[in-house]
Amino acid sequence: MSVFAAEPDVTQPISFTIDCRGRVWFVEATNYGEWKATGKDRVVILEDTDGDGKADKKEVLFTGFTEGNPQLRVNEQHHTVSHHGNDPKNIAQVAKINTYHSTLFGRFLEKLKATPDGDGSLLDHSLYLYGSGMGNPSLHDHEDLPIVVAGGAATGLKGGRHLRSEKPTPLANLHVTMLDRIGVHLDSFKDSTGRVEDLFESAL
Repeated sequence: MSVFAAEPDVTQPISFTIDCRGRVWFVEATNYGEWKATGKDRVVILEDTDGDGKADKKEVLFTGFTEGNPQLRVNEQHHTVSHHGNDPKNIAQVAKINTYHSTLFGRFLEKLKATPDGDGSLLDHSLYLYGSGMGNPSLHDHEDLPIVVAGGAATGLKGGRHLRSEKPTPLANLHVTMLDRIGVHLDSFKDSTGRVEDLFESAL
């Protein structure tokens, strides 16, 4: 399917992904770069139902990421305060931003859970990685990464646990493990050294 920047009603997309059914998911952020509530941000799903290479079906999954946006009272940009230099004020500000982003991710998962899809929900048939590639962004430290893997019943994910990997364990090990689960098999990816054991049930 071909998707163009001029696709009707796709406004200021900040990210996209393609799911296992070939649908393209866009995140639209009308208030990108600002901390104010517009109620217009949304997730849009485009699908080519007749196989002609063009999107002919559009679904708005949900809108209003920023409705009820808390007053974060953070005056600096996220990147700026992430280089906190162990300054308590900067750490407090980046913690506010990270908490807010995590809350949005939680709301996103709840919406997926509440949306029917086939024999279950969208969450049942989804697998997501959320987090950061840095443990301490002030040092560009790549250890002790805050990572969440979320997915529903159909993925076989063994959830509700806190796993700690032996050091050093590349994040790419998690990437190839998740790719395996969705049928994309790679011997290695970037600096991967293996797979993450016991993340999924042995068989779907």
